[in-house]
Amino acid sequence: APPPEEEGGNSIIASSRRRTAIKPKFDIPTETTFFNNLFGPSLLFHPNSNETITLDTETALSNSRLVALYFSAHWCPPCRRFTPMLIEMYQHLKEDSILPTHGLEIVFVSSDRDEQSFGHYYNSMPWLAVPFNTLQPMIKGRFGVNGIPALVVLDSMTGDVVVNMQQSKSDVMRACQGGDEAIERLVKEEWLGQMLSMESRAIVESLEMSCLDDGTENCNEQKDENNN
Repeated sequence: APPPEEEGGNSIIASSRRRTAIKPKFDIPTETTFFNNLFGPSLLFHPNSNETITLDTETALSNSRLVALYFSAHWCPPCRRFTPMLIEMYQHLKEDSILPTHGLEIVFVSSDRDEQSFGHYYNSMPWLAVPFNTLQPMIKGRFGVNGIPALVVLDSMTGDVVVNMQQSKSDVMRACQGGDEAIERLVKEEWLGQMLSMESRAIVESLEMSCLDDGTENCNEQKDENNN
């Protein structure tokens, strides 16, 4: 059975991913209904190397601009070769000065044959995971995944595919071979800068301008009023 959900999910994620909390100027309006329907109500997360907890899906994906679905399995040798590269990329992006928020989140969608194998493999990963259940085949079918490893990058605001699985894996391999600057360039300039829809970019630019005009504090107050 999955471990019990803990309170304060946002603070758990923030403290475990970076040493210095960086408060975003605005919140990304994630397409919550889409991701709840896709992943179910909760996702797994590692606050540290010895613990796995469950977080509600909305909290887990909070302030992620891109959501990448990583289809993989421990029994698959190409997956075991690709996973360390993806970990390198993810951990670099989560550093304080890069994209600890408003960047890329990854969700592991397992093709492991049993829950024990899933748990062993997921323990090597620093990102989120769909709990081991019957949803995995449905998610694979939805995105036409016939082979692994596969990586599908989605716009968190719409659920639209930003980078398909034919391109994304080669993008990651190329970026990791090029080092930290290539990783940053891939996500900031190519994935975020060129491949998002005009509508999504316009919404983000509008939110950014609102915070510049009113100040971060006013933006947060406006958000609180909207939630009440």
